[in-house]
Amino acid sequence: MTASRSGGAPKEGFIQEILGLPAEAFLSDVQEQAVRGPHRAAARVAAGVVAMADVDYLLNHAALQPSDVHIISGRAQTRDRRIFDWGGVPNAAYVYQQFLEGKTVRFHAAHRHLPRVAGFADDLSSALAVEVGANVYLSPEGGKGLDPHYDSHDVVVLQCVGAKRWRIYADFSPAAPLPRGKVLRFESGRYKPGRVDREIRMTAGDVLYIPRGVMHEAWTEEGDSLHVTFSLNTPSLGELMIRALELAMEEDVGLRCAVPWDMRVDPDAFDDSVAVGVAETLASGGWLKKAGRDYRDKYRKPRAAPAGHWFSAHGGREDGMDRLRCMYADAVRRTRRHAGR
Repeated sequence: MTASRSGGAPKEGFIQEILGLPAEAFLSDVQEQAVRGPHRAAARVAAGVVAMADVDYLLNHAALQPSDVHIISGRAQTRDRRIFDWGGVPNAAYVYQQFLEGKTVRFHAAHRHLPRVAGFADDLSSALAVEVGANVYLSPEGGKGLDPHYDSHDVVVLQCVGAKRWRIYADFSPAAPLPRGKVLRFESGRYKPGRVDREIRMTAGDVLYIPRGVMHEAWTEEGDSLHVTFSLNTPSLGELMIRALELAMEEDVGLRCAVPWDMRVDPDAFDDSVAVGVAETLASGGWLKKAGRDYRDKYRKPRAAPAGHWFSAHGGREDGMDRLRCMYADAVRRTRRHAGR
């Protein structure tokens, strides 16, 4: 068995380590069916995945893009040009100021920059045969993240610093079971939360699984909070069919023929036998199997490990982490002083 990059646990037992049940049980009884957690993950896989010092690294040393940092107060502000200066460098002082004013900061695609986050994501990917991404959320005491919403992908939440309370809703209207990608994507003005199912308090080391299409919200109770949300991008059967059809079109000229004129002007005249013929083409050519192999190769493709920050590059010595902690604390103090607090 190979060692996990996030802490040495065998990949075969990774789901057991973080959610307290075998991967087979998760896939058959939990995935797409029920919220799971909070479960206190094994320290060897969950401890130190993200620390407050990583925030300073992301803002001052990582090669972030403008789409990687969002300020959240109920809704995400994804086009705030004050987050980055004209040279494309993050404006750390502005981000810290927003944080001190009670807003949450989201670092998108953190697996591209933080080695421990990348390792945890890779172990999830290997255990569940899915593509995994990661967002880091920094919230101040009393801060609230997104308003009630659902995601179009499953999520695994790892609380790293502080505590956060999550509210899970039993339903919402209008119903949108198993949204995926752009299909039934959440719209704040359209979908309204129903009754509350339960509230969950997450502390450092806790893990929570939320299926796609389950409405939820979260807020910080005491002290600052730092958590990571890992997105599980499992392909739907429909997406697999679309990919199979794309592959088939590359070789079957018949699938590239134009839709007949009479069917274009009158869709009701469409001959259903055409769809049957397409289905037979997909089945006889093994295109679904080829599409499945494409997806498998995509999530199995090794990702280049992020370089990480000074602490990681110097063998994980404690003096390195102490140095980064001081840098983070100094940045917050400077921002408070300038704000007159």
